[in-house]
Amino acid sequence: MKNEFVQEACFDVSGIKIGVEYAIADAGATGHFLIPEAPLDEVLTSANPLTIHMPHGGTLKSTKEGMLPIPWLPKEARKAHVVPGLAHASLVSIKVL
Repeated sequence: MKNEFVQEACFDVSGIKIGVEYAIADAGATGHFLIPEAPLDEVLTSANPLTIHMPHGGTLKSTKEGMLPIPWLPKEARKAHVVPGLAHASLVSIKVL
């Protein structure tokens, strides 16, 4: 029973709150995926929304795209997608950076 409690506690992220201006650096993310409230420049509605596969097996779709407001990065490294449904924080892809 103790292991079940520990396992549940490890995966219960409902209490995590991260400011909208911050993101988690994610080595497994294939792109920059932002919560809707995150700062973003040059925002456009996605003509071809992405389908993002989540670790728990579900999927989410992007709705908008734009540029991370980090002007010293190359343009290709700044492209980001807004993904409603991300529960706690934006994800910045280490691979893309």
